[in-house]
Amino acid sequence: MKSPETIKRMRVGARAGAVNRKRPPPTTDAARQNMSSAAKRKPPITKETRQVMSEAAVARLENGVGPYRDTKPERVFEDQLQAAGLCYEKQVRIGTMLVDFYLPQYNLVIEIDGCWWHGCSDCHPDGGAKLDQFKERKSSLEVLGYDAIRIWEHEL
Repeated sequence: MKSPETIKRMRVGARAGAVNRKRPPPTTDAARQNMSSAAKRKPPITKETRQVMSEAAVARLENGVGPYRDTKPERVFEDQLQAAGLCYEKQVRIGTMLVDFYLPQYNLVIEIDGCWWHGCSDCHPDGGAKLDQFKERKSSLEVLGYDAIRIWEHEL
């Protein structure tokens, strides 16, 4: 059995080790041979790789490319809005929802839904599981004072 002093030193040492923990040394070739095939495929991230990745992330942010990218149906619909000369806002946060398009002149929210992803009953008869999502969104938007319509990909 360990004495109380020994236990106290172990606890203090563990806390100090957690604060001053050093990174493990780079994996050697001998250690890599003992790894699983999945671990072998993953190359180590070097300082140079991390620098290149950071520069790429900064470039994406500067160019306005974030985690969200427009879907093809949204791009098609946006082209149609521009051709019609309508004023619109894209990817607008309303309450807790992020809507595809908002037309302030008409106080109208337009959701563009892909047939496969959102389960269009015309294109995918067994895909109606996600149809209730829009009904809930529409009722929430109407409570907030917005009109909402859904346009399916095949309607574009």
